Amino acid sequence: MKIINLYGNNFYLRIFYFAVAVMVSLMCGTALSQQALKISPAHHIPAQQTMSSQRNIQPHWEPVGFSAGGFFPMIAIDPVHTNTLYLASDVSGMYKSTDYGETWKIINNGLDSREVSNILIDPSNHLHLWAGTPLGLYTSNDAGESWSLVRSDICCLKHVNYKGITVSKDGQNILVASHTADEEPNAGTLTGKLYQSTDGGAIWTIVREFPHREIRSVMLDPYVPNQAFMLIAQQGVYRSKDGGKTWKNFSNWLPKNSDWKGMDIGKSLIYVTAPLTKPFKSKKNFFSWWVPIRSNLEIEGNYLPYDTICVSPDNDNIVYMGQEGWPSVLYKSTDAGKSWKGIIAPDNYTYDTLHAPYQTWYNPWQGPISIAIDPTDTNRMYYTDWVDIWKSQDGGETWRSIVVGTQNTCCTDIRFAGETLLSSHMDVGVFTSKDYGATWLAGMPYKGHDMSSHAWGIEEGADGKIYAAFSVEQQGVKVFRSDDKGMSWEDKSEGLPIPAQEGPQISIAADPNNPAKLYLSIHDMAEKGLYHTSNYGETWEHMKHTPGTGACSGSSRIKCLEVDPTDSKRIFAGLYYEGLWYSQDAGETWDPAVGSDLDLSCRSVQQIVARDDGTVFAALDDGVYKSNDNGVTYSRSFPNVSNIGEETQEYVYSIAFNPSYKNELFAATAKNWPVFYNRGSVWHSTDDGANWADITGDLAVKNVVVLTCHDGYLYAGTWCSNVFRTMISSLSVPR
Repeated sequence: MKIINLYGNNFYLRIFYFAVAVMVSLMCGTALSQQALKISPAHHIPAQQTMSSQRNIQPHWEPVGFSAGGFFPMIAIDPVHTNTLYLASDVSGMYKSTDYGETWKIINNGLDSREVSNILIDPSNHLHLWAGTPLGLYTSNDAGESWSLVRSDICCLKHVNYKGITVSKDGQNILVASHTADEEPNAGTLTGKLYQSTDGGAIWTIVREFPHREIRSVMLDPYVPNQAFMLIAQQGVYRSKDGGKTWKNFSNWLPKNSDWKGMDIGKSLIYVTAPLTKPFKSKKNFFSWWVPIRSNLEIEGNYLPYDTICVSPDNDNIVYMGQEGWPSVLYKSTDAGKSWKGIIAPDNYTYDTLHAPYQTWYNPWQGPISIAIDPTDTNRMYYTDWVDIWKSQDGGETWRSIVVGTQNTCCTDIRFAGETLLSSHMDVGVFTSKDYGATWLAGMPYKGHDMSSHAWGIEEGADGKIYAAFSVEQQGVKVFRSDDKGMSWEDKSEGLPIPAQEGPQISIAADPNNPAKLYLSIHDMAEKGLYHTSNYGETWEHMKHTPGTGACSGSSRIKCLEVDPTDSKRIFAGLYYEGLWYSQDAGETWDPAVGSDLDLSCRSVQQIVARDDGTVFAALDDGVYKSNDNGVTYSRSFPNVSNIGEETQEYVYSIAFNPSYKNELFAATAKNWPVFYNRGSVWHSTDDGANWADITGDLAVKNVVVLTCHDGYLYAGTWCSNVFRTMISSLSVPR
């Protein structure tokens, strides 16, 4: 069973993502060093092996995962054809709807980033789009069907840019808020840089920098030519009257040092919000004349965290504001903010448990982030939040979930138990499908909103019992067992620890010959992280001996485990920068596997798969390795493809066999560092790994981290667009 060296996308991992954002921002003009990426020593790679170059297979992949489940930073409405909407995701790219949001399709062709922070539709040409990502600024000239990179050094970050791109009515003047990491130690977090192009995006200049400050929003005034406003965290509002070339502070009467986040512009008023303070408004034509909104939002002397704010395009007095938190409230004011009405779930909300089954137990209303109002019908509105998309047709009084097609969750494992398909995910748990992914049922639920919970893997025992490995904040490592193929679960975690690190990564492996025996590794506990059970998980015991020496990475961290189907005493372990190991006495002693023609001692291993004929395959950082002697020695099977390996941080993550054909196998690669990349591939061999062909085809999110075969289909779990599948017979090769 494999484990994925990745991180989730929920509220409780903001700090991690923010840190990653800082690191990725270094890429905007500065190359990341090997030391910064913790790249292991270079390894000799043998000459490229023969590939089946005559095959140019382009299979079609269909989405079969449930919808939504992750963060949606922005939604935008086409002003010409308002039935067309665009939706940004923090982990699966960009989506488009042409039926007022009722169904969505993914549009990632040419988009190298899985995180999209901002979307802007060119007012001069509704087919021309701009997308801001951590990996650069992208543009599309065909309504999102294809994308091209404009500038890699203009970086738009989630949780930093709320409205980071603005374009003039003639399409020529473009302002984009970008961020880079502060170079001075302890100077702050990010430095905001305002880029401008006055020729439609051909030439760019930096017109303003804010050292150690974040530019939260920048907007050209849609009602006043050449006027623009910019919102700066801990500083306030700036105004430009020459299209963004020069700026003056517009913040008199605003509280100092507030973490300003939301801004919107009406015909005569401008509104801003910040957490734990009042929302504020101002007349746009009075320099620095700010009027605090006197409202009923104060609760026992404190104010809730208000992030996004949106003004109706036809009436400055109608304002919507989102409160972040659990549960959240969307507020509406019809008197320019003097009083507010809270629209509260669940009374005013209709869920879609068919397409988003977690809504049966997971409070799906998780803090409005982006609000959009249809300019042709202001009663038709949309907003996005941490896990869903919502639509109102009565001016925000009632809302309905519209998530169909938005596969937006990080899959960590997929497995068939008989004809039941199970998948595990970051943040939202384990799910089951009785019809091969057409519909899904919520299985093992998320454990509330006061903690972070991640499902890392699924394993089936020899008797058909299903085990799911979780890491739960404040509760530690958890194993749940299902005796009815995932329909109900029992906690079987006695004896498992509470690691110091929240959300540790876990791998679980069952003995194919003994239904009572399982092994579990906790990646972040180093040499203390190996456990076993001999009674179906009723109790777990710590194993005294673990593989690895720590010589390469400083500690021995197990990433994956596998039990040999021909000998229950033989266990295989893959380590993080410590290579492949095996035990022939059920874990009492461990020995390192060796390479037949290269050193495997300091390699990272993602997955190990053992067959019942003594053959073992392992997914390493730069390829698939094969052993014909029960995992003692390995040779490289996967061809020397140029887009994987240490230098690019694209690794082989998964291996799967076709159970109907012994010599047919599949492998998948993913570029998951930095975490935003949409880069990877799927490969196919029909001769037991001697030759391989690329079958990535039209897979929309290419970061495949888990593969499995069942009933003529190859299923791929992606990081992070849930599950896809393709028909194996479409590969059109003799077997």
